[in-house]
Amino acid sequence: MKDFTLHIFITIALIFFFRNVLAIEAMDMDSLNNVIFKLEKALPLVKEDSVKGEALIGRIADLYSERARKKFIKEIDENCKNCLKSKEDRIKAISLYKKLLSLSKNSKVQHIAIFQMAHLYRMTGQDKRAENLFENIINKKTITNPKIIAEAHAGLVEIYYARGLFHKALNHANQALKIDQLKSPGLIVYRKAWCLLNVGKHSEAKNTLVKLLKTPRLISLETKEGFELDISFQQDIARDLSVFYARGKVTNKDIKELLEISPTGKAYDNLFYLGQELSRLGTYSSALLVWENVLNSKEITNDQKLEVLIRLAELHLIAAKYNKSVASFVEAINFWKKNGCKDKVDCEALRIRAKNHVINWHKQRGKKISENLLNTYIAYISLFDDDYEMILRAATIAKSLNQFKKSQELFRLASHRAIDRAKKGPAFEAALVGEIEAAESSNNNNSKKEAYEYYLEVNAKGPKAIEVNYQMAHLFSSKKEYLKAADSFYFVATRKTSKYKGLKKKAAELVIDNLVLAKNYEKLEKVAIEFSKLFKSKEKEFKSHARKASLILALNIVDDKNATREINEKAFQRLSGISLIGSDKKEKIQIYKAKIVIAERLNDISNLIAAATGLYKIPKLSVHDNDFALNYLVWGNELKSNFKKSYLYARKIKNTSMNKTEHSIWLGMLAELAKMPYEKYYNDFIRYTNSRKQANSIRAKFILESKKPWQLLSKNYNKLKFTPDILSDLALELYANSKEQKKVKTIIKTTSIKKTNSARIIMRELYLNEYMKLLNEVKNHKIHSQSQYLLKKSLNKRLNLLKLLEKKANEAIFSQDWLSQLYSLENLKQENLRIANEITSLPVPKNINKIQANEFVRALNEKAKPFIVKAQSIDKKTQSFWDNNALFTSLEEDIKSTSIKVSELLKNELKLLLELAPNSMKNKLSNISKIKTNKYVNNSDLRKAWQDLKNNPLDSNVLLHLKELEERNNSHTIVAYLDIRLAKLDNWSLK
Repeated sequence: MKDFTLHIFITIALIFFFRNVLAIEAMDMDSLNNVIFKLEKALPLVKEDSVKGEALIGRIADLYSERARKKFIKEIDENCKNCLKSKEDRIKAISLYKKLLSLSKNSKVQHIAIFQMAHLYRMTGQDKRAENLFENIINKKTITNPKIIAEAHAGLVEIYYARGLFHKALNHANQALKIDQLKSPGLIVYRKAWCLLNVGKHSEAKNTLVKLLKTPRLISLETKEGFELDISFQQDIARDLSVFYARGKVTNKDIKELLEISPTGKAYDNLFYLGQELSRLGTYSSALLVWENVLNSKEITNDQKLEVLIRLAELHLIAAKYNKSVASFVEAINFWKKNGCKDKVDCEALRIRAKNHVINWHKQRGKKISENLLNTYIAYISLFDDDYEMILRAATIAKSLNQFKKSQELFRLASHRAIDRAKKGPAFEAALVGEIEAAESSNNNNSKKEAYEYYLEVNAKGPKAIEVNYQMAHLFSSKKEYLKAADSFYFVATRKTSKYKGLKKKAAELVIDNLVLAKNYEKLEKVAIEFSKLFKSKEKEFKSHARKASLILALNIVDDKNATREINEKAFQRLSGISLIGSDKKEKIQIYKAKIVIAERLNDISNLIAAATGLYKIPKLSVHDNDFALNYLVWGNELKSNFKKSYLYARKIKNTSMNKTEHSIWLGMLAELAKMPYEKYYNDFIRYTNSRKQANSIRAKFILESKKPWQLLSKNYNKLKFTPDILSDLALELYANSKEQKKVKTIIKTTSIKKTNSARIIMRELYLNEYMKLLNEVKNHKIHSQSQYLLKKSLNKRLNLLKLLEKKANEAIFSQDWLSQLYSLENLKQENLRIANEITSLPVPKNINKIQANEFVRALNEKAKPFIVKAQSIDKKTQSFWDNNALFTSLEEDIKSTSIKVSELLKNELKLLLELAPNSMKNKLSNISKIKTNKYVNNSDLRKAWQDLKNNPLDSNVLLHLKELEERNNSHTIVAYLDIRLAKLDNWSLK
């Protein structure tokens, strides 16, 4: 039952599939697989050499062939080679057809098998086997069917034609056509014409093709209704005929013939195609003739005319007629602009053609570019201004022709049209860079500036931004716009990229150079520090620039004497921030000097000393710089009241603006303040000075400090006598301390000295000392009345003493010293009254009577009367002194202004007067005697004043107070030092 069913299937399959190719082609892949499977299963059930066997083998072969075709198509779609095993199916089909050919005696079956095998051989890359198959048919004569032999020749025509073996192909074409048994003889005639053309038989080839076109049967298809013209084949032949015409010189006759022989509606197309071929082959005159005919045709559309104009431009280019080519191309572009282009597909093709024409011209000329080429580009761009590539090419050509302005404009347009403008990609960047290169080639600064600025405006972070900024910076610098140049160089130098290391470093250096030229040292200082961190290999160099900038800024402030305190403070901070690491000696000197000056202005003593110390410690300083440092070390330490350091530094100064006199007294005062030996300097001062007064002031100081002052005074007397005030003051002070009358008498014997106030005090003291001795003697004297003899003797003695006392009073009057006069006269008055009283109080003798007694008393009164009168006369004189307040005020001032010892002398003198003073004057004199001398200085007060100066060295009021105390303390040299210090404060920059 099973076998019966299979036989039924085979029978149906054979009936259905018997050479029914269309039925096979209509099957899908699954159906093919299923049928092949069933037929191959049925094959063993039939005899191969039977009709059924041949039919079954043929069907299976056809099915494999079709399946291979479908697989091959799918492999192509999937872009894989033999991935579905199409080749294996074809090889299987070949083997089946080969078996069929060996089994079958049927010529129709043989014909099918042979040509299917040949086809499959070629499809599997076995052309040689296909060739051998056809050759065997022709040469071995095993097959006598003329139709198969003719088709074998036709098959060889195709094989040899495909290989380019045109002579062989031509020979077999002739053999095939002779047999006249071909299924499609027109196709062999067509191949024959092409073979003739390819072997150089142009005329015969053309005639063969013309004859083919004029023989409808050869270009017709056989159908059930009969022969039908193959329109498609006819059109192809007519089109190819244009190619054949193009191989020779074309005349108007040829053009007319082509138009006449062409199929209906294809005449213009073929003529157009002829023009294309002639243009392609570069047959200039023939092509030109054809295109003129085309342009004159009434059938031509605007789009076609446009194409012809472009082709004319191409043709003129081939003929090296460059001016005509430009003219035709410009005419085409202008025509396009005016009339437009309707068919989108054709228009796009024309645009491509126009573009290719321009590009081909460019390629053809290579480096031999011309203005014609540029004009062609510009014409194209004028219509297609969105074609970035062409704009870029045009810009490059304009640049090569030195038309830099035009080039720059074109590059700008290219940047606007760049396809990646939004993303700022390579195309956009190329246009920007091209514009820059064109501008740079022009060597026009304005053009360069415009290009640089545009790049930075639209692509500030572009890959060339660093280089553009660098060039922009150079441009700014050349125009002396140094700050702008510095900003652009700074941009380059600070970019965070591993590229452009050398350029960035160079840019950093140029930032510095331009800031120097701009004299913007504040910015220079800042960026130099920044660069020292960014460029480690140049760290030392950039730090040096920063130092120099800081120094210049500070020095500018140093030179500006009107700078505010705030500005000076900033300048000092700037100087303090400068690292001295890597600085040279000159820089260090400048930095320290600037710090000294500004610290001085800021009254910053500590920093003044620190800066001066730093300067002083620099090795091998010049004498000038060394002394500069030392002077400030001296002054700073003076202000700190560190006189020992001040003195020690002062000794080291080599050159000073002071003369020897000033220098010696200065060193002496510092040494004295430092409690160091100072005598040498004061002695030098005495030796150098031209002033006797100054020299004697120092001598007086030495004398007062000496353990043997009178001896030293005597030694220097001959020099001191020329300055009476100093000598008398010195003598008075020594006398007040020692009461050496004899020695002081020797000192004041000179008339010039006697006129001084101190000498008057001394002379008064000496006078009063002598007077007191006489006065004591007078006061101690008594009148004895025990006897007349004693009375007379004692009375005479008293009178003599009074005369001496009066004489002494006259000396006082002669000296014109009011206090001596007053004291002498008051005592003289008292003694006159005393003697008058003593005379009138003498006892009356006992042995006389009353009358005699009265006479005796009267005589005594008369005797006493002159003394009373004398006393009254003196009283009037002394009263004038007591009433003169100025005298006592003067005495009060003397007490206040003298030293303690001298003040004590004067107070003692005042006490003498107090005993004689009228009651109205006693309180006043008592008050004056209680006044303390201004010269008295408490040591604790003096120490406190010096401490105040140390704490407030720049306070002039503190200095003045200390000076007052030292004046009262008779510290003349210290007072002189404080005067110098006050003068220095007047010159102090900022108070």
